[in-house]
Amino acid sequence: MNPTLVTSPELADIFSELLHLEPIFHWPPSEMTQEYLEGMTTDDFWEVGASGNRYSRAFCLKVLEERRTSPESAVWKITDGWCRKLADDIYLLTYTLLQDNVRLTRRATIWQKSSDGWKIVYHQGTVVAECLAGNYLVTTASAKPSSPLTPTVCRAKALRRGCVAIISMHFRVPTMSCSELLA
Repeated sequence: MNPTLVTSPELADIFSELLHLEPIFHWPPSEMTQEYLEGMTTDDFWEVGASGNRYSRAFCLKVLEERRTSPESAVWKITDGWCRKLADDIYLLTYTLLQDNVRLTRRATIWQKSSDGWKIVYHQGTVVAECLAGNYLVTTASAKPSSPLTPTVCRAKALRRGCVAIISMHFRVPTMSCSELLA
């Protein structure tokens, strides 16, 4: 089901350079200036976050500024990196990102080589799973006011890709009077 992605040998240097730049965009070092971060994105940059929401360049730069000025707490592990040339000076970089051994996402970034360096044109993150040690998945559900029992955490063990076995489910149980329960 998964494609075999192998970066062409002639792209090895570009792949290495982009892979080195990519984590800076997630959590920039404190000495990196806002101007430098702005210079790493095209004027029309935007992204689709792991939540599925679309974010403007201005919003992303604001978040990066907040991350830059706060101590890094997350452990970021990148695997399955791949690079492909899309057009002259335009490249697609994809990889899998594991954050704090908890959140697994697939990432895709379109990079453009310009006279003043590499610039990000577009970025997307897609959640693969919320995970715990032992191959367990954790999912949180949003509360629905009409539901007396709202699932808050569901633990499941991955049996194979796309198939899980539910192990336990926790519910938030609202306080209700007897008359409300019988209604």
